[in-house]
Amino acid sequence: MWIAIGILIYLGGSFFIYILANNLEYKELIQFWFITYIVELIKNALFIVAMILFAKNRSDNKQSSSQNPLPNLDFTL
Repeated sequence: MWIAIGILIYLGGSFFIYILANNLEYKELIQFWFITYIVELIKNALFIVAMILFAKNRSDNKQSSSQNPLPNLDFTL
């Protein structure tokens, strides 16, 4: 979920700047280009949150599975 939100924020924040880049003058492009840096930082921060939560969830699952010696053979979730 965090990765999808990060991608949507990045695409929403930089889409029109990339489309209009050929039609803008250099000064205008430099003036608005920082927006792409900001949304890219937000995207990367959300990716980091997703990786941390995934690693935490994975370690929690390992601890709970080590307490139960029987394998989980149930295919329904």
